[in-house]
Amino acid sequence: MIIFDIRLGRFSILAQRETVRHPFKVTREGSGIVVFDLPFTTVTFMNHRKAEAM
Repeated sequence: MIIFDIRLGRFSILAQRETVRHPFKVTREGSGIVVFDLPFTTVTFMNHRKAEAM
């Protein structure tokens, strides 16, 4: 289930509720994409200019 998805210019934030509990961790999925795994929630930050350049 998506909690919210906001896009402001070249940046976007997506928060999603997960059904299982994760340990806290931060990962870089690629250039311009950072994912925060929190218990029961995943938050993704994306810089679209950097992500499109890949």
